Amino acid sequence: MMPRRRIFPTLNIYKEDDRQNIANKLCDGYKAARPSENLLEEFIEKSGALKAATVFEKVSKIYEAVNKDIRDVGMSPQYMGSFLPLPADIALTKKYGNEQAIIALMYYSLEKLGIKSYPGFTDSKRERVTIKDCATLDLVSDPILKVEIDGRSYYTDGGSSYTPFGYLSTGFQGAEACFFDIDKNGWFIETLPVSTFDWNRKDTVIYAKISENGNMEVNQTISPRGPYESSYRHIRGMKEQ
Repeated sequence: MMPRRRIFPTLNIYKEDDRQNIANKLCDGYKAARPSENLLEEFIEKSGALKAATVFEKVSKIYEAVNKDIRDVGMSPQYMGSFLPLPADIALTKKYGNEQAIIALMYYSLEKLGIKSYPGFTDSKRERVTIKDCATLDLVSDPILKVEIDGRSYYTDGGSSYTPFGYLSTGFQGAEACFFDIDKNGWFIETLPVSTFDWNRKDTVIYAKISENGNMEVNQTISPRGPYESSYRHIRGMKEQ
């Protein structure tokens, strides 16, 4: 009987580039995509980030505003034929943008608020050859943003209305990513974190109150994290519509 599956050797062929050359081109591209000051200030004001109490809340407000007001057309670098972002002004005026434009808008919004972040690219953790092995962006085709908040790193691929800020798809967890320091034309490689049980869980608390006449009042509070939270956000979004 013939086997149902066969294992074939894989040959990966990539053209390696100079790392600093890649950083220079990407950083110059992001600088060219900088939004107009008046449009950026208007967007930040509307997001409510200026009234947020903590840095995390400010970032979350920007994240939610981007996903609420800007439609992600879902065009990755492969479909665009370029790793460079479109001008963020297009996203702010036309209310849509490709994946790189979404990340660029988040980056410049956070920069305006004094919050450090690094745009970059990553790919599936299942890839045999990574950006560590060969300096080519062909190995990292998914835009991602690293945000520094109170000494801790958070990551987002742009997200959606149904996922909270900081949610990282399981396909990216443990993957290699390259990030760019736009101000310094720098580049560094980092392994994305892997979630733990504390991140991917659902906490349920049930409150029961028994009155003197014997009646019972029961309330349930569900606090999801990770993939659970995106499901509940989706249900809540449908109810709000």
